[in-house]
Amino acid sequence: MELRSRTRRLPSVLAFGTVAALTLAGCQANPGDAPTVEDPSDASSAAPRSTTRGAVPDELRTVTAGVDTVPADSNPHLIGSQSLATSVIAALTLPSAFTAREGGRTDLNTDLLDAAEVTAGDRDAPTAVRYRISGAAQWSDGTPVTGSDFEYLRDQITTQPGVLDQALYASVKDLAVSAGGRTVDVTFSGPQPDWHDLFADLLPSHIYRAENRPFATMMEGKPAASAAQYAVRGFDAGRGTVQLARNDRFWGDTPARTDSIVLTVVPDDATAAQMLRTGQLQLVATRRGAVTAESLGSVPGVTTRTTGRRANLTLALNTTSPLLAGESRRAGVLAAVDAGAVARTVSGSPDATAPAPLPSAAGTRDRSPEPAGGAAPESPESPESGVAPLRIGAEESDRTAVEAARRVVDQLVSAGIPAQVVTPAAADLYGTFLPRGEVDAVVAWQDEEETLSDLRSHFGCDPAVRQVSDPATPLPSSSGRPTRPSSTPSSAPSSSEPTSSEPTTPAPASGETTEPNDPGRPARDGGGRASNLSGLCDPEIDGLLDAAAADAADADADSAAVPATIARVRELAGGSAVELPLMDDRLVVAVDGVTGPGDGLADWPMGRETGPFLSAGEWTRTPAGGSRQSTQEPEENNR
Repeated sequence: MELRSRTRRLPSVLAFGTVAALTLAGCQANPGDAPTVEDPSDASSAAPRSTTRGAVPDELRTVTAGVDTVPADSNPHLIGSQSLATSVIAALTLPSAFTAREGGRTDLNTDLLDAAEVTAGDRDAPTAVRYRISGAAQWSDGTPVTGSDFEYLRDQITTQPGVLDQALYASVKDLAVSAGGRTVDVTFSGPQPDWHDLFADLLPSHIYRAENRPFATMMEGKPAASAAQYAVRGFDAGRGTVQLARNDRFWGDTPARTDSIVLTVVPDDATAAQMLRTGQLQLVATRRGAVTAESLGSVPGVTTRTTGRRANLTLALNTTSPLLAGESRRAGVLAAVDAGAVARTVSGSPDATAPAPLPSAAGTRDRSPEPAGGAAPESPESPESGVAPLRIGAEESDRTAVEAARRVVDQLVSAGIPAQVVTPAAADLYGTFLPRGEVDAVVAWQDEEETLSDLRSHFGCDPAVRQVSDPATPLPSSSGRPTRPSSTPSSAPSSSEPTSSEPTTPAPASGETTEPNDPGRPARDGGGRASNLSGLCDPEIDGLLDAAAADAADADADSAAVPATIARVRELAGGSAVELPLMDDRLVVAVDGVTGPGDGLADWPMGRETGPFLSAGEWTRTPAGGSRQSTQEPEENNR
């Protein structure tokens, strides 16, 4: 049965194409030519459009889009790589088993797969699935896409720190590759209702695994290969530019309609408006400021629209931190933070509001063990406690997260809680400082939970053994917090920002050290952190998630069961006082000189991660200067 859209009951066999589609002609790369741009006066003509490459002026072969940042790392599977630019590069250059739509990954990617068959279990929540990879699928260097690429991604997500979707890939009990690499049989540890989210943004294992590149840094700079409509031709994070060119080895039926898409950083609204005005930009997608929509929309011919992305910037408190070992201490820290003020100051919009916080469970559920050999040190909300300052971490490469961390520290210090910002590299933050309890909280982007796998990744226990190693750059010692022994030379540069928050209180008396390796404390070193930044591990939450997954395989299961489970898990996590959402990710989109699906920008689909770039493969460049129109999506339809 053919899958046209995702409903609650998926077909048992998702088969597409025929044997004839795998003939020699079907295996050829099929780039096609950029379409001719019609004269506006002939727009109503029914004559077919020419596809002669020479008929398209060179200046109409490229769409240039302004964005806020171009991160140095384009690995979409890392916590710190959730910027718009990273998501766009991944969506346009990397293959996925299911294609992204406005409502999620709902449709089988028939360019990559001939079929995805449920071979065991219920079709809504299978226990085994067989993927049949198209014989034409190939990377841009000519290497076939094979089951090794599926296996490589599973292996990395289940073993590396700082990754996304770890619970989803941890559910893969067995992965077997056969038929010359073209068949992948996946067996799950139990019913898996979210299996269509697996194997998104596959990576070329024949390059990254063969060269044994570190997963956390291997995609810094230009990606090694692509297997989708576009390939990365140029990548310069320093200059803030990425050039995506039509992939001449793309084998699919619908090659990109525009030869090139260029992402370029624009520093402010005034620059963006001027570049739209002069035709240097055809599209802008930028985080909302106080007057961004008005500024860009005032340019003649420009159409604007506001939309939202899925992630929220979140303050997560580390449950393995000796300073935040108790629920009441964490609650005291969260109570000192005004998330709305952080949202307004960081976004630059006086109308910005923070996302709804986790609901608090009735009563207290503090299950954290007190230190052995005596009472716990005083809570960090007391300015006279004499404890070391809380270290609030943010990845050094994420300017928005770093600025939010600074604002959080300002508020904590004003409330009498010593705190300082530290900005280590991502590999050190998630692979060393969080699991060792040397960073007490972190500000990072976290996706809203929409599925059971999202919940388990965010709040469930992570049984994976993720390596914890000495950092490349150690954190500086602070009063009352001796530096953990490390093999790294002490002359390494500091990754801490100077702040006015250094404590003036004396160091703790003998027996009150806050060093994580204090022998008077139970060892709390766990594996490296993935999406569960707080390190929360609550058997009650895991039990709820196990029961919900089993229920999903029941044909008579209540359709409201998953939303109810999400609400209950969020309540339990809220009772543990582990995180506080600070701001959402809103985009102002401005367009002039690009046509996409539908009659105008208001009709374009908006991706949860990629925003307006969801339909980038359908864009065509047109002469700039149309009628100006401003549209505003209802808030509830943006996320």
